[in-house]
Amino acid sequence: MFLIAFLGGILTVLSPCILPVVPFLFAGADRKRSSILLTLGGMALTFALISSLAVVSSEWVIQASNAGRHVALIVMVLFALSLISARVGDWLARPFVLLGNRLDPNSRKVSGPLGSLMIGVATGLLWAPCAGPILG
Repeated sequence: MFLIAFLGGILTVLSPCILPVVPFLFAGADRKRSSILLTLGGMALTFALISSLAVVSSEWVIQASNAGRHVALIVMVLFALSLISARVGDWLARPFVLLGNRLDPNSRKVSGPLGSLMIGVATGLLWAPCAGPILG
C-alpha cells in the first residue's frame, strides 16, 4: 500500500499542472527546516480540506458546475476584451497590480511561521484541483 501511495505522489508531482508550482515551495535559500515543514503542513491541510469538501458536497458541485460554466464564459469575454482594448486591460489589471504592490516584500513582509503556513495554504489551493483527480 505504501508503494502505491508513493507512486501516486510521484505521478502527482510530475503532472504538468503541479510541476511548475513545486519550485515556489522551496524558493529562498535562507529558509529553515521548520519553515519548510510548516509550508508542507499548510499545503497538506488545505489539500485535505478541499478534497474532503469536494467529497461531502458532491451534489452541490454538480449544480455549481452549470453556474461555473457561465462565470467562465464571462471571464473569457473579459479576457478577450482586454486583449482587444488596452483600456479594458488596464482596468482589469488594476486590482491585481494594487494587490501585488501590497504584497511586495519591501513594503510589507510577512515572515516567520505564519508566512510559511500561508505559502503552504496558497499552494494547497493551487494543488487540490489538479492533484485530486490524478490521485483519484
